[in-house]
Order: sequence, then structure tokens, then C-alpha cells
Amino acid sequence: MVDYGRYGSERLPIWLLFRAGGDWYLIPLATLFAWAEPHHGHTKGWRRYWSWPSILKTLREFLQPYVIPPAPSGWGQWWVSKR
Repeated sequence: MVDYGRYGSERLPIWLLFRAGGDWYLIPLATLFAWAEPHHGHTKGWRRYWSWPSILKTLREFLQPYVIPPAPSGWGQWWVSKR
């Protein structure tokens, strides 16, 4: 659940990290809210907080710039060997 009223603030930006499908996303809460409100703010249940059981196609398209790319092959082994 995303609760913008409780956690959203322009002066104290919060970033969301979440997994959907096989991808990880990192996005500022204010950016996600700015997308969600015009798309879903007109619905009866909108209270400035929301959740989705799965990522909608339009949301997945919006989130593409916020996908965290997979680590390069062998990166984990490099990290372990340097410790």
C-alpha cells in the first residue's frame, strides 16, 4: 500500500523500491503519486493511498525509466572476493 498523505512530501522525498513481475523498480513517491492521481483519483475509493494486486499495463509503461537493470554477470562473485 502506498499512503501519500502519510509519507509524501516534496521537502522530504521518499523513494519506493519494489518488485513486480521479474523487475525491480526505484521511483520517488511523489513521481508515482503524480501519475496515479490523474489515473485513479476520480474513483470512489481514492483516499490518496492505493495498492494494486498487479502492475497495470499503463503503469508498467510509465515505470520503464525506473527499472533497476540486473547486475552484470559475475558481479556477486567479485563482491564476495573483495571482502
